[in-house]
Amino acid sequence: MTNHVLAMTEQQHVSVVCFCFGRYSESLYALFSLGGLFYLFSGARTVAMIMLALSGSARSNGALNAGYICFEALLQAYDAAIQKKRPMWAVQALVTGFLRSTFVFLPFFAFQAYGYLNICVHGDTDELRPWCKAKLPLLYSFIQSHYWGVGFLRYFQVKQLPNFLLASPALSLAVYSIVHYTKLLHQLFQSTSIHEQIIAIVDGRLVEAHESSDVATVLKSEISTGLHNKKQGYWRTEV
Repeated sequence: MTNHVLAMTEQQHVSVVCFCFGRYSESLYALFSLGGLFYLFSGARTVAMIMLALSGSARSNGALNAGYICFEALLQAYDAAIQKKRPMWAVQALVTGFLRSTFVFLPFFAFQAYGYLNICVHGDTDELRPWCKAKLPLLYSFIQSHYWGVGFLRYFQVKQLPNFLLASPALSLAVYSIVHYTKLLHQLFQSTSIHEQIIAIVDGRLVEAHESSDVATVLKSEISTGLHNKKQGYWRTEV
């Protein structure tokens, strides 16, 4: 992927190797996440579902990858209900997407259940941890909040100002990319309706639409004309 996007150089190759063999779960998480997205876009939805679930086994936030499956299910349901007038197909797409998303969440649920059984049920009942008494006992949330100070806007403190200064170049680039991408989307939605864009994405006709567009037709015509002229010139030279 790095080679395709950035035309890999020697430095980029070294960075990719260091990332892949680093002693941390990020590399394994990235492998399953990117692999799952690859198979999802390729149409192998069962393999994609398994790989995205494995990404949740490597890191807890891998469960959020179920959002890709949910989004695809919504697009399929929209296409079936609005475009094809098949409400039962829409229901089937939503149910299938829900089951696949639940499967991706299974590793997260399994670890929460494992922690609850070992600490809250089979542990010392006299000194139960506070999270065991919560209505929704989540081990991850308690650890991050109690030991790491993770919470909504809790990181924004004066003592963290040097870290924000260090991250300002990357943050500036991210903000610029978001603004630029938003402008491109705005121009796209102005040229064609949102309904047509959604249907084109669902049916996989974006490439065909581009090839059949006026710009592509003109380019093809110019290329074919140029080749024809070259052949005629070559024939006249030979004669």
